[in-house]
Amino acid sequence: MITMEELKKALAGVEGVTVRREYVDRPARVFGDTYALRSQFKAWGGRWNHRMKAWEIPVENDGDLDYMSGY
Repeated sequence: MITMEELKKALAGVEGVTVRREYVDRPARVFGDTYALRSQFKAWGGRWNHRMKAWEIPVENDGDLDYMSGY
């Protein structure tokens, strides 16, 4: 499983892609022009949410101090 920091670093150079995570117990959602990245998202265990029009990628909770401390 990937961490949120690793996910953000992997997608840092990709234009038009946004990563969001509302709660620590929820997957990260990747929005934008992600068609070319779909095989990488699948390798990370991601799945397409057609209602949200975003990829949902499970991320580890370890190291998410911002969320755990109430940020």
